[in-house]
Amino acid sequence: KCAPSGGYRLSPTSGTQGGSFIDCYTDCAAAAACEGFSYGESVGSTSFCVTCNSNDASALDVDARVTHYAMCDPPGSPPAPPSLPPPPPPQPPPSPPSTCTSLSAAGSKCAPSGGYRLSPTSGTQGGSFIDCYTDCAAAAACEGFSYGESVGSTSFCVTCNSNDASALDVDARVTHYAMCDPPGSPPAPPSLPPPPPPQPPPSPPSTCTSLSAAGSKCAPSGG
Repeated sequence: KCAPSGGYRLSPTSGTQGGSFIDCYTDCAAAAACEGFSYGESVGSTSFCVTCNSNDASALDVDARVTHYAMCDPPGSPPAPPSLPPPPPPQPPPSPPSTCTSLSAAGSKCAPSGGYRLSPTSGTQGGSFIDCYTDCAAAAACEGFSYGESVGSTSFCVTCNSNDASALDVDARVTHYAMCDPPGSPPAPPSLPPPPPPQPPPSPPSTCTSLSAAGSKCAPSGG
């Protein structure tokens, strides 16, 4: 047990009685200078506990009724940092939406007259190319859109119900894009497997005969 002399015992130096092993451990854990504790379940008529600032042999006295326990971590050592989950693997950049556009006419935009522009007919400002595509894709009548990155001090977008040359005006700041599929076109039918090759006619049963005697039959007599 922790020796009563030499300044090894922590307060109370006479130890405590009546507590459990866990109580004794808790007393040591709560004291910054405690490196170990001595505990006996039956010392006299009760239990005994004393905390100690050293686990060296010089700090201990012999007492068959008591066992000395060293704390795992030296006093004052910081607690081990919690294990953090590994960082998630880097994610690939988000895929752009399933756009399908073809360049219809550089330096052109959907004409403001002729009923070609979809609402809003004045166009929208400040959005991205993808925003403009999305507006067109969401409108059943939209066949294409005109987009310019720098029209004045911002971007410009207008959706259009036609990609014909008659539906476009010249504007060097803007490019008109045609959607790949015309609005309302049915989806392509799923590809079907090729038909099976023609099968040859069934073979006759596996017989093996040859002509022995035409105009003859097996005799009824003679066995």
